[in-house]
Amino acid sequence: MNERSATTFGTLGRKAIAWVILLAVAVLAIKIVIGIVTGLVMTLIWVVAGFAIVLGVLWAFKHL
Repeated sequence: MNERSATTFGTLGRKAIAWVILLAVAVLAIKIVIGIVTGLVMTLIWVVAGFAIVLGVLWAFKHL
């Protein structure tokens, strides 16, 4: 192998590693965003459910 082809392979190897790292970081960022959005949606659902339960209990006491 001559020096030029070794340098080309080194450059391609570095670019491949850089793309793999970028892809891994992008996947991790997407998972974090999905986790945050899911957590917020679940919190909203539980708040609405809690409000409905409180209203149901108050309605039941009113009609006793």
